[in-house]
Amino acid sequence: WLVDSAGLMSKPTLVMSASPGHTGGLRGVAALIPTLDVLGEVLLDPVTVSRSSVRIEPGGSITDETLRQRLQIALDDFRRALDYSMARSAVEL
Repeated sequence: WLVDSAGLMSKPTLVMSASPGHTGGLRGVAALIPTLDVLGEVLLDPVTVSRSSVRIEPGGSITDETLRQRLQIALDDFRRALDYSMARSAVEL
């Protein structure tokens, strides 16, 4: 549904993955990025979380302070990119 709609064209996109393994879903992210690039998305640095089962509780609480900070930085960057994109779109209208 995204390929035909161009719904994400030129939109900031943050790819995140988590897995209990050591790569944090990196192979899945690496496979996804070329497709998103072809769709014309503005890709931010992806975030992968390795060993998620010991760093994130089942209810979603993050127990690793370094991970919490890393996620906060990624989300702040994403928020800034969205704000910029929305402001740019408003000017183009």
